[in-house]
Amino acid sequence: MKKAVLSAAAAIAAVGALTFTSFAEAETEDFIFVTIADENGKLAVAGKSVDIKDEDGDGKFTVNDALIAVHNEYFEGGAEAGYATVESDYGPMITKLWGVENGGSYGYYIGTKAANGLFDEIGNRLTLTAFIYTDTTAWSDKFCYFAEFLDDAGTYDYEGLAGDDQELTLLASGYDENWAPVTVPVEGAQITIDGKETGIFTDAEGKATVFFPEETGVHLISAVSDKEVLVPPASEFVTLTREEYVASYGEPDDDAAPAEGSIEEETPDEELPADEPEDTAITDAPVEETAAAAGDVDAATDSSKGSPDTGIADVAAIAGIAIVAAGAVLVSRKRK
Repeated sequence: MKKAVLSAAAAIAAVGALTFTSFAEAETEDFIFVTIADENGKLAVAGKSVDIKDEDGDGKFTVNDALIAVHNEYFEGGAEAGYATVESDYGPMITKLWGVENGGSYGYYIGTKAANGLFDEIGNRLTLTAFIYTDTTAWSDKFCYFAEFLDDAGTYDYEGLAGDDQELTLLASGYDENWAPVTVPVEGAQITIDGKETGIFTDAEGKATVFFPEETGVHLISAVSDKEVLVPPASEFVTLTREEYVASYGEPDDDAAPAEGSIEEETPDEELPADEPEDTAITDAPVEETAAAAGDVDAATDSSKGSPDTGIADVAAIAGIAIVAAGAVLVSRKRK
């Protein structure tokens, strides 16, 4: 695929996670997406939707409610068999997650940030990731995510042409020596698609170019590493036939710069007649600024989200859809 303008999810975050309802079939129910990594560092639940319900009767929808719900829906025997908590000096803590009791070695994140506790509230259509520590000595398990698929305003899917390609950025959330939250690129991780290793590795900036499978449908993208202990990310993209893509989004933009290393034939500048010197005057007239996105969406990114510099040259956020690539679009995740 020719190089494309890449728009970070944060560019459409100003619309708000609660307002991405302008699809052909608008969804009105409230839900979130939950990912669970088990004691072997494998995905037990990969971005599955669960209804927002006050499971514990405290009048709020919290991490605890979401974990009860995901166990009830996806764990054999439900929350009664697979999930438990106990009161501690620091508030309620998990004593069993996905059927595993390991003395309290669990982690959970809302979006890209570590939750403060089980009673942190979760907004509609956000993402909760919970995991069982596999390293219970050095606590080196790293929560990671693809910046193009996840931010603190929502979770997103790519929809693109089968066989096309897209650059992604793998980041990890953690803490520095002073226990301040930091976000760092993950280098040397291998991208997996539908559980299969691709032989594609992230560079020092956490970037890798992945190829959409030729098979159309929904595909799971994740990452593994033999250098670090990763909590596997779980994101989805949907491959479409050209006919399906055009029916939903119109013709893809095929105008872009040639790939690196290619030779582009240059058209020589037209020579001016000798008696007509080239105009080199500098004008003080102001340059008219154009909106970066439809609907007065603020396209400025927020550095506090830990999103990488994506070199955004232009942003289009129309009806909850951001055009991010020639033949690929970024949409707020639909219920699975």
